Amino acid sequence: MLLLASAFFLTLLQCSNAQNEASITPADCNTIETDAGVALDLLNRHRRDGYVFGLFRVADAHELHLGNSTVLYLTLDVLETECSVLSRRQWESSFEDFGQCKIITYTNHLLKKPQLYGFNCTLSPVPSDLVECKDCPVKLEVLEVTEQHKDIAEKALKKFNSEGNHTNSFAVDKVERVLKMTASREGHILGFSIKETNCSKSTQETDQALECDFLHDWHAVSKVLEQELI
Repeated sequence: MLLLASAFFLTLLQCSNAQNEASITPADCNTIETDAGVALDLLNRHRRDGYVFGLFRVADAHELHLGNSTVLYLTLDVLETECSVLSRRQWESSFEDFGQCKIITYTNHLLKKPQLYGFNCTLSPVPSDLVECKDCPVKLEVLEVTEQHKDIAEKALKKFNSEGNHTNSFAVDKVERVLKMTASREGHILGFSIKETNCSKSTQETDQALECDFLHDWHAVSKVLEQELI
């Protein structure tokens, strides 16, 4: 998606240079944080897996004005929250991962509705100087997802399918993350997303070897589950 957006951005730039009507300029520092928040909300609503990003700071911002339209090119430092993107909640105050997103938005000022044209995000553990808390009762660490974690998610899903009142069965879509908690004792929380399949619940209970496909995103119900491991 970023390549398409970059092509769009470069096309606008070439057209503007040819007509000598526009140029890329640094964005207004007084308003850019609001614009960055809008862009990040658009990005979060577009995503179908993972956790909601919150804005940490605006690393870079430039804009291209073309008549009644503006193309905004942002580089944002972000923090990953505890809320799944499927929850559609706004940013929260607790974070585990740090990252950076490059976002391109396009706004027609007559319509006054920004559009997301492309993004690319990378994540890494939050730098220790941002989360160091000697007096905190619980310390969190994000662990690498392994095959064992995927097996645990599959076992937890069997319980969900057997106890739920849904018509179709669900399958594990992705293990989102594994958190290690250290306090008076050590524990782990496994977060994984599940998605509705085209197999009925009763049919799959009868035939465990039945291969099921995910329903299309427009029709499938998706959820995020958490499994506590002590």
